[in-house]
Amino acid sequence: MPGLKIKEWNTADQPREKLIRFGAGHLTDAELLAILISSGRAGESALDIAKKIVSSKHYNTISTWHSANFKAFNGIGNARALTLLAAIEWSRRIHRNRVPKTQIKSSYDAYEVFRQVLSNPVQEEAWMLCLDRSNSIVAQRFISRGGVSATILDIRLICRFALETSSSGVVIAHNHPSGQLQPSASDIQVTQKICTALGYIDIKLLDHLILTEDKYLSFADKGLITF
Repeated sequence: MPGLKIKEWNTADQPREKLIRFGAGHLTDAELLAILISSGRAGESALDIAKKIVSSKHYNTISTWHSANFKAFNGIGNARALTLLAAIEWSRRIHRNRVPKTQIKSSYDAYEVFRQVLSNPVQEEAWMLCLDRSNSIVAQRFISRGGVSATILDIRLICRFALETSSSGVVIAHNHPSGQLQPSASDIQVTQKICTALGYIDIKLLDHLILTEDKYLSFADKGLITF
């Protein structure tokens, strides 16, 4: 129905009505995107604009787009671009905070979980896994985000998250955007401080992982954690 405004369509064909009647799972990518775009422009509906975005060459990398990528499409101004960026970031955070039903039996098990969230190639980030007595994950928590060369492993925050989740053990991790796996003297020092602080509240630091794009280093495997 090109040329018609969405509100002039048959009610059953309108994205919002389809969402209400059938659920989000029955909508196409373009229809979901059209709901976020909300309205079109002269001669072009929100769905028309959404279809252009979905059929664009780099649509498969939309999760990494910036405001300018969206504003390259006629009908997408600053406000709509920001709405789409906010929706993408919200989705990313929901995915990151989803707790996998995983038992951590080795450093590789922890790596498999952390590599899903430590994907920022520019900044260092720190995350932690909170484990029960059987070393199964009960929670996954974001700790901090740093600059190009450093992140902050907040010891008090780590202890707080561990207590809030009634953890028996903790695994922490951060990434090195430089690609260098070797831990710095600061990495080793703060790891020991975290181990000591958690020990005071009867919680064990099981491991600290450093991740690069496709590799990892385990402090426990290297004997760099002393209890």
